[in-house]
Amino acid sequence: NAVDSETILSFFKRNNFNIVVSPKEADVIVINTCGFILPSKQESIDTIIKYINYGKKLVVVGCLVERYLDDLKESIPEVDLCIPIRDYNKMGKMVQSLFDDEIVEQYNPYYRVLSTPFYSGYLKISDGCNNCCSYCTIPRIRGRYRSVPFEEVIQRSKELVSGGAKELIIVAQDVTRYGIDLYKKYRLVELLQELSKIKNLKWIRLH
Repeated sequence: NAVDSETILSFFKRNNFNIVVSPKEADVIVINTCGFILPSKQESIDTIIKYINYGKKLVVVGCLVERYLDDLKESIPEVDLCIPIRDYNKMGKMVQSLFDDEIVEQYNPYYRVLSTPFYSGYLKISDGCNNCCSYCTIPRIRGRYRSVPFEEVIQRSKELVSGGAKELIIVAQDVTRYGIDLYKKYRLVELLQELSKIKNLKWIRLH
């Protein structure tokens, strides 16, 4: 979700929105939600209700929206726009409905505004999961397993390191499955070997 938030920040920044810290200064407040476990769902709902009181345009995205879109629209009609994960590629058109200014740049999952310290960065290598465990809703929320192409991961890694990152935090719902969908073989070890060749990269974490 942190990576998704960074890509959403980039979408707004590339469309000439200024990112502000105080909600009082904002024209639009974007809330990225979690819908995985009960405490996270409750925290997301509480956060939505909290920011309704600021009287700004409110956009809610993320897992809770993906899982409970119709329920959210009915129970919290004060939200101006709900964007489920499956519709991120339509974000430009959907956000356009809230503003007079034209939205030119479209959402791109590879453009980010980093929220981590300069010396560390998340590296998302896949999304979704094929392990349909009885206790887990990730496949229903995120869909089937989808690896980021090998060359794309390497390119994004080099960009992070050139920006000052000494540490890469590799994230996915299932890092060990990396590559099986695109290349018909597991390529995590190969990926780590290639990442280890990047000059000035000192530390790799697997999450």
